[in-house]
Amino acid sequence: GVHVHAVAGTTYHSRATTDAEGRYAMRVPNADVSITAWRRGAGVSDAVSVPMGSSTGDVELPAVGYIDVDAIVDEGPGPVRVQVLPTSGSVPFPPATYGEHPVTGGRVHVDFAVSGSTSLPVAPGDYDVIVSHGYEYEIFQQRVTVTAGEHEAVAATLVHSVDTTGWMCADYHIHTTRSPDADDDGEVKVLGLVADGLELPVRSEHEYADDFQPTIERLGLTAWARGLAGEEITTWVWGHFGAFPMVVDNDQRNGNIPNVYDGALPPDAFAELRARPESPLLIINHPRSSGPGFGYFNVADYDRVTGMVGRPDHWDEEFTVVEVFNESSFEQNRDNTVADWFSFLNRSRRVFAVGSSDSHHIYGVPVGYPRTCLALGTDDPT
Repeated sequence: GVHVHAVAGTTYHSRATTDAEGRYAMRVPNADVSITAWRRGAGVSDAVSVPMGSSTGDVELPAVGYIDVDAIVDEGPGPVRVQVLPTSGSVPFPPATYGEHPVTGGRVHVDFAVSGSTSLPVAPGDYDVIVSHGYEYEIFQQRVTVTAGEHEAVAATLVHSVDTTGWMCADYHIHTTRSPDADDDGEVKVLGLVADGLELPVRSEHEYADDFQPTIERLGLTAWARGLAGEEITTWVWGHFGAFPMVVDNDQRNGNIPNVYDGALPPDAFAELRARPESPLLIINHPRSSGPGFGYFNVADYDRVTGMVGRPDHWDEEFTVVEVFNESSFEQNRDNTVADWFSFLNRSRRVFAVGSSDSHHIYGVPVGYPRTCLALGTDDPT
């Protein structure tokens, strides 16, 4: 699982991943190259020169020890997020041109241990280990000292301090590499959301209908989450909109998405969406986003003080759900989307507020922060 990178002069050329015996093979230019190896937690090796005409390049990673975490969630092994932070200094990391995904905030690892157990390599030294399972559970933290070649055990029992019996939580706005501006594949997103205690993930790719449920089933995680198919309708003139549930049909264009064209007026497009056999719900996503055609309330020129709109032909009188929180908090939106939401309630228009992550890169924006919790009368996602 070590990544080996090849550079000729200042030009990056290729990388390979080692097998279980540490072997790798890659094609390089007919030139002198420099080989560097990297594995998350183990750091970056010294560069090894491979002269033109040579066919081997042996590299040695720095010495490591291991942090072994075993977590208990609800009286048994359960999925958790494990974060490892050095108590001092920075984490060695390859140059950006190597294409490795950095972990946010100086962490060595952010690992989604869905079985409750994980073993993470780290350089010798002192680390803070943080184990969590979303909002409902207390955070477990322990400081450890790791020596080369040794394993340091961390036994984490998470206290369920918020009683959510009969409630489950949803995130209606989650992207993967199916969207052109996102970094994570569907499996990483599922591992992350289950580790963070989110039960109802809605997949919302730009202009593509898709569903996390097949991945949840393949990974054996149906006891923890139930995926719902959706899409983010992405216009470039009057906003972005969540739509779910959808029926995914990969024999149709982009999984069978609705035909919404930028030339249409929003009320007409929304009516066509609602008329689909699934009767999907429409969510006004990030209604005050800046940028051309991103925020529906801005485009329609909605005035929260008067309740009037400057472009009435763009205004829909039937939407019932607004994304009030998009990767943000109440205080960040108090005078913006929160005020918009209250303006509808003050005029007796029944509009529900939701909060979603709009996660495009899970190591910077985890799934389910914020999330929307629903009184469903059950705790079983199935």
